[in-house]
Amino acid sequence: MTPDGPATRLHVGERVSLTVGPIAHGGHFVCRDESGQVIFLRHGITGEKVVAQITQVTSKIVRADVVEVVSKSEFRVDSPCEFSGAGRCGGCDFQHVDINHQRELKRQVIKEQFSRLAKLDVEVEVLGVAPNDGQHWRTRMDFAISAEGRIGLYAHRSNEVIPITSCSIAVEEMKLDQLSQRMWNGDARVEVAVSNTHQLNISRGGRSISGPTQLNEKVGDINYQLSPFSFWQSHLAAPATLVTAVLQLLELSSGDVVCDLYGGVGLFTAAIAQKVGAKGKVHLIESDRKAITDAQRIFKGVGNVEIH
Repeated sequence: MTPDGPATRLHVGERVSLTVGPIAHGGHFVCRDESGQVIFLRHGITGEKVVAQITQVTSKIVRADVVEVVSKSEFRVDSPCEFSGAGRCGGCDFQHVDINHQRELKRQVIKEQFSRLAKLDVEVEVLGVAPNDGQHWRTRMDFAISAEGRIGLYAHRSNEVIPITSCSIAVEEMKLDQLSQRMWNGDARVEVAVSNTHQLNISRGGRSISGPTQLNEKVGDINYQLSPFSFWQSHLAAPATLVTAVLQLLELSSGDVVCDLYGGVGLFTAAIAQKVGAKGKVHLIESDRKAITDAQRIFKGVGNVEIH
């Protein structure tokens, strides 16, 4: 930054030529223009030469989007989503990046965060889970309503609603092609939830307007009945993947006492309670009322679980 600050040299809408630098947290890449000004760039890949358009200038930070790729990275792919890109839907950061390189970028971010914030040099491996192409995995989504009454998602760091007719990361059971054809009165968000047992709920303003009001999620041999408004991992494979990892790391024995902090509806509590048995105890600790209500229903009559 020059002594005068970035606002005196760059302005929103200006285009600059950049070489894309390393990845940063939040889907940005760190770049510098010819004067040395730091610019946080979206839609690029490290090593590319690009033309970028400035989208925000403050006394502390400059942001920009790639609008032209002059020299393309080997890891750049055609986005599977027609709504992704500069000035469009802000929901995804890496639709333009090969899926394996996406994981490498995430590895770099985690390693850098540990180094910068905790002063720790840690080895990190980012593993993929099904679906391996990184598409159609999200089971919970909230959609804003455009001025024309169509569902949409916000542009990056903006209140502008980008109407959509599909979403490449949403599970296909959401049937967004149908939802996008409907006219929605008012500005209350449309909330869509799909369980891994293929139940679909649609809600607005905290009220269910379609589908079951209790969703059945199945993880291993455990069934969870929960409200569409209670927190549940949005990635289709996350609940089972995380439960398996937690149980492996805990190395539980019969009779152990475990505290499940921020336990939600009890995703981990249920699996842990099975492991510690009747002689053990699990204390589920949560503050969200909807989650507590669901947890009380799920663990009614389960003697080795206490909800706080």
